[in-house]
Amino acid sequence: MTSSMKKVLFFAILCITIISSIIVGGFILSKLTCKHDNEYEIEILEYKAPTCLEEGLSQGKKCLYCGKIIKKQEILPKTECLKTKTLAYKEPTCLETGLTEGKICIICNKVVLPQEEIAIIPCDYAIALPYEAPTCMSTGLSSGNKCSMCGKITKEQIELPKINCKEGSWIIDKNPTKQFDGLRHTECTVCGETIRTEILYAGSQGLKYELQDDGNYYISGIGTCTDTDIVIPKRYKDGLVTGIKDNSFKYNKKIVSITIPESVVMLGDMAFYQCEALERVHIENGLVVIGEWAFRDCPLLVTINIPATVKTIKNSAFYECVMLPYIYLPDGLETIDSWAFAYCSSLEKIEIPDSVTSIGSSAFYLCKGLKNVVLPNQLTEIKETMFYGCSVLENVEIPKTVTKIEKGAFRYCRSLVSITIPEGVSIIAERTFECCDSLSSVEIPSTVIEIETLAFKECCNLSVIIYNSDEDSWKSIIKGFWWDYKIISYIVKFNNG
Repeated sequence: MTSSMKKVLFFAILCITIISSIIVGGFILSKLTCKHDNEYEIEILEYKAPTCLEEGLSQGKKCLYCGKIIKKQEILPKTECLKTKTLAYKEPTCLETGLTEGKICIICNKVVLPQEEIAIIPCDYAIALPYEAPTCMSTGLSSGNKCSMCGKITKEQIELPKINCKEGSWIIDKNPTKQFDGLRHTECTVCGETIRTEILYAGSQGLKYELQDDGNYYISGIGTCTDTDIVIPKRYKDGLVTGIKDNSFKYNKKIVSITIPESVVMLGDMAFYQCEALERVHIENGLVVIGEWAFRDCPLLVTINIPATVKTIKNSAFYECVMLPYIYLPDGLETIDSWAFAYCSSLEKIEIPDSVTSIGSSAFYLCKGLKNVVLPNQLTEIKETMFYGCSVLENVEIPKTVTKIEKGAFRYCRSLVSITIPEGVSIIAERTFECCDSLSSVEIPSTVIEIETLAFKECCNLSVIIYNSDEDSWKSIIKGFWWDYKIISYIVKFNNG
């Protein structure tokens, strides 16, 4: 019998008892005594199972009549979470963290096993971003890396600038001539863009050039040039052609003529040494120096002009140019060095301008065809053997400015007829007039104090010596050994007659 049924039965009995009491005596019987041993008098307090959410209760008992708790219900503690579900493992990636596996109660939602965060894993470098070479038309890219999972760039590619064009060979647009400029250019072999243009300046092509510190150029050799008539260009690339280097055309056996432009200011030593076929040289105004041995041993040279800008003709510049008949020396020339025209056996006439202040020793040595010489009025010295062996030289006027005549200056000038030595000269050096076979008269100034050994040796036709002082002064002159050797007979005329 259930507890509810017992309660119903209990109240039914109670009601009957009360009614019976009223009927019997008109008053209520004394209260009942509960013995708690009749199951119909006892209420069972139900067992309540504990859960993980709330506590439970053990089974209890209570009297239906008096309400006394016969058996107290005990509180049953909450139970452990037994019904759980698994929280799934989450794998980490390079974009998100992961989670370890966990558990949660399906009744109370309590986390039984918490999930732990798993750190992000490094990106995968599996995908390489390729290097792209730059060209003259487009930029390039350096190599890089990309994650194969998330696509994240792990090594950034850097833009590489365009490279310079790859220059090809020269392309001739217009061939130069010796009179007119030409043009050439280069192109990029990739994109075809013009890289450089260059004027091919008029003149001989293929000559060798050497860049100077000032940005200009010197000719340094024949190079690939095959011309026999060489025209030196005024310009090369971005600079002027300002010089012809030492030895540039030395020993060349093919050059017949050479034209030197106004841009050239320096003609180097031995520049045309032993150019055996060279016949003609034209030099425009601009040249300042003709170097040592510049035209030495050019046996066929017959024509050359020296421009007004030239200041110096250096040592042996025209040595042994045996066919050169004449050379014009311009006003403005200052110095003619030693041996400058030595052995120019065909040279017939030389007029040296007054601007020249110095002529070196042996300058006209063995110029066997030289007939006439005009010396400059500023000259102070006639150097040693200056006119040695000029066997057809008939007349030479020594300037009044000359104060020194060195030894052998007119030695073997066999056609020299007369000579006047200017006031100021103090010594007639040894062998000065040796073997001047045709010399018939000499005028000696009062300033002479010495006539050295063999000064007039073998001047066989010398008959008159004019001395510009008196006899006593003549006798006081120191006369070297055999100063008048083989002079057959001569008279000395003094200025007093």
